[in-house]
Amino acid sequence: DISRYDLMIAGGGLVGLTLGVAVARAGLRVAVIEKTPFARQLEPVFDGRVSAIALASQRLFEHIGVWAHLMAEAQPIRDIRVSDADSPF
Repeated sequence: DISRYDLMIAGGGLVGLTLGVAVARAGLRVAVIEKTPFARQLEPVFDGRVSAIALASQRLFEHIGVWAHLMAEAQPIRDIRVSDADSPF
C-alpha cells in the first residue's frame, strides 16, 4: 500500500540508500525499491567497482549515522594519477 510512505525511491544503490537513510532520519516514511533481491546483493562477488568518497560525502555519511559502519572498509587516497587515453600525463 503506497499510502504508507511519504517517499518512494527507485534504486537501492549508493545514492538511493543514502537519500533513504537521510530522509528517514528526518522523520519521513521511506520505501527504497530495488530490483535485485537483498539476499543476492549480499553474495560475496567481486565486480571491480570502487567508490571514491569526497570529504563532503564523508561528512554527510557522518551526519546521517552511516560513516561508523563504513570506516572499517574505507581507505584514504594518498596518491592519484588521472590520464587521458594513452597520454602519460
